Amino acid sequence: MNSNAVRLTNTPRTDKCFDSSSAPIPDRFATVVQQEVPDKLHFGWTGNLNGVCMRKEKVGTSLYGGQRVWNGGEVETWSEDITGTLHEFKSPRKRGIQPKQKPERPAMATYEYFIKALGAPSRSNHGTWRRLLRNLSKATVFQLPSPIRTFRMPVGSVCHYPNYDETKCNELTKTWGLAQTGVPRPAEFLALYFQNNTCTPFTPSSTRCVLGNYASYSIDARSIDDVRAGISFSQKHNIRLVIKNSGHDFYGQSTGKGALSLWMHNYNKTTMIHDYSSSYYNGPALHVQTGAEGAAAGAHASAEGYTVVAGSCPTVKMAGGYLGGGGHSYLSGIYGFAADNVLEWEMVTADGERVVATPTQNADLYWALSGGGAGTYGVVLSATVRVFPNEVTSNAAFSFSVGQAGGVEEYWNAVSAFHQQLKPLLDQGMVAEYGFTNETLVVTGVMAPGQTSDSLQSSLQPLVDALTAKSCSQLTARSLAMKLAQADSYYGLYKAEIESHLAGLVFPAAMAGRFVPRKIMDVDATELDRVLRAVADRGYSYAVIALNALNPVRNRTAPPIAPNAVQPNFNGAYSSLMISPQWSNSLPWSEAQVLQDQLLDEILPMYDAAAPDAGGYKNEANWAEKDIKKSFYAGTYERLEEIKKKMDPSGFFYGMTSVGFDRFEWDSAGRLCKA
Repeated sequence: MNSNAVRLTNTPRTDKCFDSSSAPIPDRFATVVQQEVPDKLHFGWTGNLNGVCMRKEKVGTSLYGGQRVWNGGEVETWSEDITGTLHEFKSPRKRGIQPKQKPERPAMATYEYFIKALGAPSRSNHGTWRRLLRNLSKATVFQLPSPIRTFRMPVGSVCHYPNYDETKCNELTKTWGLAQTGVPRPAEFLALYFQNNTCTPFTPSSTRCVLGNYASYSIDARSIDDVRAGISFSQKHNIRLVIKNSGHDFYGQSTGKGALSLWMHNYNKTTMIHDYSSSYYNGPALHVQTGAEGAAAGAHASAEGYTVVAGSCPTVKMAGGYLGGGGHSYLSGIYGFAADNVLEWEMVTADGERVVATPTQNADLYWALSGGGAGTYGVVLSATVRVFPNEVTSNAAFSFSVGQAGGVEEYWNAVSAFHQQLKPLLDQGMVAEYGFTNETLVVTGVMAPGQTSDSLQSSLQPLVDALTAKSCSQLTARSLAMKLAQADSYYGLYKAEIESHLAGLVFPAAMAGRFVPRKIMDVDATELDRVLRAVADRGYSYAVIALNALNPVRNRTAPPIAPNAVQPNFNGAYSSLMISPQWSNSLPWSEAQVLQDQLLDEILPMYDAAAPDAGGYKNEANWAEKDIKKSFYAGTYERLEEIKKKMDPSGFFYGMTSVGFDRFEWDSAGRLCKA
């Protein structure tokens, strides 16, 4: 426990709006970047480690002064130029010959706690931010003496003056939007729409790079005290707090203009529990801290002989929005949604209290956290989940196109047949992930846990026969180029056949989500087939996960640990679609809003006419849905709202589509205000 940690109180908020001016706001930030840095402005590296306070400041046009104050009050000073060459050094602790180099920064502890500065402290708020540092465990802030390097600008700043670097910009352009670019950085996020093109590689290098919707500061949280300190500081100064885990969020909820961000990326340990014991479950389990990625959790469990239900995208963090939204998986056909397997949650509330929620302790909170939306009840520190013994698993991948099917009509007939023939496979506990347009259908995987590749091939034969019949014998096992693979564990197969395909995906500028109800597929899908084709003909594509979460196999092998808030409309779905328009970063940014409006005003109404009240997965849809409570919560919202009011009565934790979203709105300055 950090003895300096602030004990939190529930001070009622007096201002209706979170104050974005307490942290550097984008306009001020950009101005500071471009102007001369005033003498004596404390923008240097500062911190407190093991009782040693350090400060560095600019003392002239070319020299930087450093100062270190020891516990006894002795003061060391030195000056250096911008290259780091020492010009003068004075110290009462150093008698006789003075050293030829400036003193080293204090050695870091095993766990390093940084504040990643995305803006410079101003004269008026510098002391305020320093007080936050004192409440972070082993906190040190690292900044540099150059005004350009001082500001940890968004990664896209290398494509804009004064930070422009042609080589770095070209490399960044190649990886823009990929998880590898955003996930490991404290304030980057993946939702193109909320990036708003304010600091990307796709605007002229002369364009001013501003923070826009980026959080102003990020705490690299590695302990519960770091989380508490961030909560306390935000409440005291009326600053919006956001939680960034991986940044895989379609709604921009992992960022916020003028906000302080809790960056949970490095709070990421996983621990195997071989004999979890409780009244509701006895057996093996995996404890995952919030920052643990699904692929890392899967690798750890598999090495211990077990399989864990995690997302198919490797960098999605398990205990963040994934579990909070319900969490679909290639394993959901036999083991259910990820939230169905949660044994316990660990969370910090808005008043700094650590709470544990299980089916028998804080049961309402357990129910809400397990599928009822993320980031709205508190800051989740960890989850403990049920795991299953490794078993042989097989996968099939294949594709077909208009040309291979023999024409447009034959292609769409084959797409319809494919959807119908998936049903018996899903009823056996298989899960399919695929995408299709008006030209091609590509199946990344039909995953069959517990089956060999020979068994899977036999199961797929009726599907192949149906495709052949609908395409005048054009589509065969040979023309489909079906690839069958098998491994001794799900993770082994996933690593070999799936992970690399999904690691290269990027977020579209706009998208929407809808379920395909199983009842439509069982009765008459004619009208739905027509609408899917009409939408695709307008240039839209679909990314699909097809599953039967209530099939008899799953109900025998892995019923939910306890009742939870997973959307009832997902439990009854045949599949979940992500509907995306064509997008290129070379298009004018104004087109993003055109596509957003088109989705809401034209595309979704077309779909909803064919599949009324289908709803959409709360993690993969559009933030501006016209009826979020119905579409994303399907009858659970009222109870969730009561739990929200109990756990967070002031509405401190906010998300655009999370429970309590309608209690806030934005003003013209971009501040989040109580409605």
